[in-house]
Amino acid sequence: MVGTSKKIAMCSAEIVFLVLLINFVFGLQPILEIDIAITPEDKVIYDNTRITFGSESQIVYNQGNYKIVIYDVLGKEIFSANYQPYFLIQSNPPMKTDYAVINEKVEYRKNMFVLKILHNDKPIYVKYLDFCNENGVCEDGENYISCKEDCPLDKNDGMCINEKDFVCDPDCLKGEDPDCNNWLLKLSSIIFFIFVILLIFSFRAPRKFIKKEIKIATERFKYALSFFYKRGKR
Repeated sequence: MVGTSKKIAMCSAEIVFLVLLINFVFGLQPILEIDIAITPEDKVIYDNTRITFGSESQIVYNQGNYKIVIYDVLGKEIFSANYQPYFLIQSNPPMKTDYAVINEKVEYRKNMFVLKILHNDKPIYVKYLDFCNENGVCEDGENYISCKEDCPLDKNDGMCINEKDFVCDPDCLKGEDPDCNNWLLKLSSIIFFIFVILLIFSFRAPRKFIKKEIKIATERFKYALSFFYKRGKR
């Protein structure tokens, strides 16, 4: 009986751990992190609003005479939250400060168009949520999530994507991205490319399948060759 109880307890603990692990992994999602500093005169002196990976804020304020509202391109409200900024430093005695920070993490949606800050229902700040100008240069405010066109995985954008995608992300620390410095992985890409070509000519696969596999194999093959080329120049 004791042994059975112990097994049940261990099984329950494993289930709880698995649930927590799943929540942690799948809780990380593209989010819009609103990070704005405002003065008592309603002037925004700092804005580091960006798209990143993370989880939504657990506490959304519903009080205060300041309000953040996000609209889509048609003017439909997507998100709103009330705030009461305190221009005080919590000390003894409290001291006045020149600004207060408004920080909120919201699930990012592609139809987010404009963000507004209201004070007593009067707009005091407007920010268009355009994080990609598609000029071929990975600039401040752009990253792989918001602008894949300008910030592909092999470019520095301040964000580490440590997935097995056959691309070494230069933003990742040593050992963080399994694709970095993995000679076997690069060699397998070349072998995979050759295998796909042989498969096509041997079995005369359907045209749709051929196009898809050639595209995947070509991308892997190009990256593998560029990796070996860079290693050879060192």
